[in-house]
Amino acid sequence: MASFKDTKGRIWSPRITLLVLSKLESSLGMKFLGGADSEKIKDTVFGSIDNFLTALWYSIESEAVTRAVDRAELGESLDGAATIAATDAFGQAMRDFWPQAGEAGLRPTEGTEMNGTGPKSSP
Repeated sequence: MASFKDTKGRIWSPRITLLVLSKLESSLGMKFLGGADSEKIKDTVFGSIDNFLTALWYSIESEAVTRAVDRAELGESLDGAATIAATDAFGQAMRDFWPQAGEAGLRPTEGTEMNGTGPKSSP
């Protein structure tokens, strides 16, 4: 199980479950099962900061509740390096849920950097 450390030194382990996917379907308005397109999932989840923070939050929500950390506090504790680590850990959690997803490319593009609209390829 992949994990990442936020700027407050807390270690988080994103986990994808059917409940997480159900919340993401409702929140992001897209299908994750039954013919879901891995490119569309990647573009939606990793394509905007808000979508990624939402997906990340749902994947660690049970840990966060135990630690009395809310979504805003999580977001505040993710600087550039922590966000990259969180992106990698979330991508690994998705690949753990769907082992075939790694083959289909369900991961952020290598050599990306986060900006106001989400990961962008470096020139």
